[in-house]
Amino acid sequence: MRKLNDNECKKVMLEMANVIHEICLANDIKYSLAYGTLIGAIRHGGFIPWDDDFDIFLTRKNYEKLIMALKKLDDFYLLDLNDNGYNLNFAKLCHKRYVGEFLDKKHEIYFKNFGIFIDIFCLDEIDKDQKDNHFLKLRNLLKSIEILGNPSHERSDENLVRKIAKRLIFLPKVLYYKFFLKREKLVKNYQKLEQIFNGTGQENLGILSAGFKEIYQKSDFVDYHLQKFEDYEFMIVKNYDRVLRTYYGDYTQLPPENERVGHHPYAFFDTKI
Repeated sequence: MRKLNDNECKKVMLEMANVIHEICLANDIKYSLAYGTLIGAIRHGGFIPWDDDFDIFLTRKNYEKLIMALKKLDDFYLLDLNDNGYNLNFAKLCHKRYVGEFLDKKHEIYFKNFGIFIDIFCLDEIDKDQKDNHFLKLRNLLKSIEILGNPSHERSDENLVRKIAKRLIFLPKVLYYKFFLKREKLVKNYQKLEQIFNGTGQENLGILSAGFKEIYQKSDFVDYHLQKFEDYEFMIVKNYDRVLRTYYGDYTQLPPENERVGHHPYAFFDTKI
């Protein structure tokens, strides 16, 4: 196997994103580039030079249609909360040819086996007046799912003494979770709760992974257009400025030089070389 450099990883991400784009066009699915990827499209015409991932987001109906289509692909596999050992509340489309390795082992509590991926976030309707209580319930459920997947929160790089200490600290929770809770039930409850406001006439959308820091206007996720991104064109929300300012403020300004670094601790390897 050969380790890939950042540019090689980005090339694979672009190819994967184009697969998603073609699927969406063929199935009338609306999506948008998201977060730093959306900033990159607007400010740089492609990747932010120091960015190291690729994000999209979709409203619930579009998200479900896309997930169903992606599960049929031969060269990729999908990770989401339904997969045992994956403890994040958004999906990752991973390429089978490449394997990932954590450079910072603390992230192993969220997932372990992965390839070069695209992050796929779902936007659900949210009641602004109930968002804090709603987020707290969802966060507690997600933490329970995480503990079931890794009861003592151990990392492979920790020494034996620390592992033993963690096991003693988490023992009461481990016993309770082992005998009284099932991961499948927790996931089902979580998925039901995150969609509880859908179809209730709310005017806003939110994403739990950001702690509902971003409360978007539902009307901003109706109209989309194509935007140049490197050598491709991908969908973005037409009113991208308000969407980006909701989360980032003035996204048009470059961050200080010392903050222009990637934020994902991964290395990727090509299994066919």
